[in-house]
This record gives sequence, structure tokens and C-alpha cells, in this order.
Amino acid sequence: MDTVVLKSTGSSFTSFIRDEYTTLAEVDDRIFSTAVDLQYTFTRVDITTPVDDKKLNFTLGESAKGSLWDATGVAQRARDITLKVFAEDDSASVQATLYKMAQMVLAQNDGVQVVTYALPNKHYIPVDMRYIGVENVTPPSKAEVFMPIAAPSGLISAIVSRK
Repeated sequence: MDTVVLKSTGSSFTSFIRDEYTTLAEVDDRIFSTAVDLQYTFTRVDITTPVDDKKLNFTLGESAKGSLWDATGVAQRARDITLKVFAEDDSASVQATLYKMAQMVLAQNDGVQVVTYALPNKHYIPVDMRYIGVENVTPPSKAEVFMPIAAPSGLISAIVSRK
């Protein structure tokens, strides 16, 4: 899955550890936007050696929901989970939302062993509109018009797996 998503509210980033290198301001409501890179791997599938003379008849196991044999269903559930959690989660951080999405993909797909998300931050800043007599930058929490910035802003990624 490679999809760009954005929500304009319901995301914060506060109460994090600060040190002399911290430059990020705390914010209790912010735009959350990212390009979702989702990958997953299935549990090992054992295939027995064929016993027929031509060695062509394999026993592939059950096609249970969430297994390798349900790859289309897994892909659809993973996409649905990602979009639903992103949209509806009152996000304490990108990391927290990422973890919730990965947990749900594992919970709803028994055959998935590992889920990997990479979520690069896509930041938006208030547009300075004072040149037309509109205050949009102070305080930043009252801004209504934003523009994306191209500067790198961080990559949040995680690998979540079954034990």
C-alpha cells in the first residue's frame, strides 16, 4: 500500500522527552499527513513433498481467512484498517497510530507474521496572509489556511510481529 493521507484535526504530539537538541514544539491539535508505506509477510507455509509419480500434486494446506491463500482479502483488510484507524484515531502521536494499525492487521489476519509501516511526516505551515489584511499566523493554533513544506520532517517506521 502506498497512499498519501491527511487529516486536519485529531492528532497531537505532547509530553515527549525534551533535551538541548529538541526543536519540535508541543501541539495538542495538528494536521497529520503522511505517505503510507505498508508491507507485511506471512507465516511460514509448509508444503509436503508430493507422493504421486510425477511429483505434481502438492498439498497446500487450508485457505483460512488471513492466510497466504487469502492474499487478496489480507490486502483489502490491511488497507481498510490503515485508513479507518488513521481517520478515526484520536492520535497521541504518529508512533501510537502506527502501532494501533499494525496490531489490528495482525489481529485480523492470522497468517500474517510481520507488519512494517513507514510513515514519513508531511508537515504543513500556516500561510502568512497579512499582505491582504488577514491574520492567519498568530497564534498558530488559530490558523485556517496551510501550505505543505518540502523540507524533510522525519520518518516514523516500525516493524511489529507476532512472538
